[in-house]
Amino acid sequence: MAGGDAALVRSIEGFEDQWDDGVRQMEEARIEPEDLVIGVTEGGETTWVLATVDWAAATCQSPPWLLFCNPADQLIGRLERCRRVLGNPAVRTWYLPTGPMAIAGSTRMQATSVQMSAVGLALASAGRPCGDFDRLQWMRSLIESVRKLPVLRILQLARTEAHAFLRGQLLHYQVVGTGITLLTDTTERSPTFSVLPFENDLSVPADALAPVLLVFPECADSSSVWHQILQREPRCLEWEQCRERTGWRRLQGFDLSARALRGRRAVGSRDWIFFREIEGAWHLKMDAAVGVPGTSDLGSENRVSTDGGDEWVLGGSDAFASHMLLKSFMNTMSTLSFTLAGRVESNLMVYARAANLKLIDRAIRTIRTLHAWRGGKEVPYAHVCRELFRIRECLAPQESVVLRTLEALK
Repeated sequence: MAGGDAALVRSIEGFEDQWDDGVRQMEEARIEPEDLVIGVTEGGETTWVLATVDWAAATCQSPPWLLFCNPADQLIGRLERCRRVLGNPAVRTWYLPTGPMAIAGSTRMQATSVQMSAVGLALASAGRPCGDFDRLQWMRSLIESVRKLPVLRILQLARTEAHAFLRGQLLHYQVVGTGITLLTDTTERSPTFSVLPFENDLSVPADALAPVLLVFPECADSSSVWHQILQREPRCLEWEQCRERTGWRRLQGFDLSARALRGRRAVGSRDWIFFREIEGAWHLKMDAAVGVPGTSDLGSENRVSTDGGDEWVLGGSDAFASHMLLKSFMNTMSTLSFTLAGRVESNLMVYARAANLKLIDRAIRTIRTLHAWRGGKEVPYAHVCRELFRIRECLAPQESVVLRTLEALK
């Protein structure tokens, strides 16, 4: 992970743009010559990922893999770093075409799901005798399960979250299980929609509270939470120049334990969805006390009525398939939530945080598109870029750099 495990909670601004940091992180990861390195980058141009694969091609006995979702000829034709890595015969490349994203530039629903399925399926079937594991049937079963997700019910849940978000109501999810899939969805909302990230106990002044927090009520302290989520020792970067953002102490400062749950309830945060992992399936229970006035119960697939609310079961053919199904459920719900809350215009991420070079470029192109849609003349890229950097200097945490820059260009 670019920036180490602390970046799973809050992105380390600009880290993935640094080639040398990718090399250094690989050198410190204790990777042996016989190890296999798999690089995953949705767009195929992320500098840090390319650096790790380039390092592995020169270091490891087995050719590393690079997975990406943009055509290789476009990447090679435009970027020197892509020519260096994708054009290296010692690198195995796997182009996974997904087509355009439903929300332009937002890869968390489609591209990452395709890539996670590809890597996870390869790992799940590794070492099995030929014919013992039907990969095609596994994928068909997963796709069919995704198709059967209760879409109307997800929309109702999204309305509830959007309603709470717009009114400043705090909610929290409770998790009993591994939780990595839930972590990535809830933390990715911050850079994607410019909402407040998970609060860190070490921040001075104290962070404002995230609109939705993930908590693990059976974990007594922060350290046990991170071992529970990662199912291994946390891997954090203790580099002098960035330790305050990437170190183990920083990661522990994101407290998602029973202690955090008590603190959230004390300031009025409401119990919302309870997730429990049971025998390879995910059981979801919604608190009946949280809801949008005037909404009716939409959809009934997979629902089990209980006195305390509704319970849903998301179960695939195995534990990994269940995590993929949970990812689809969560990504759909959270994207709908913030679309309903006004964080998306048409299918453009107008609230994406311009935190690295890729997102800065995406914001500039979004501004130019919106400017043209709204009847303005075409604005030169360089002019928008200069204005965006000026606006970034005085932007509030939950403001849209896209909309603020667009307003300034008027």
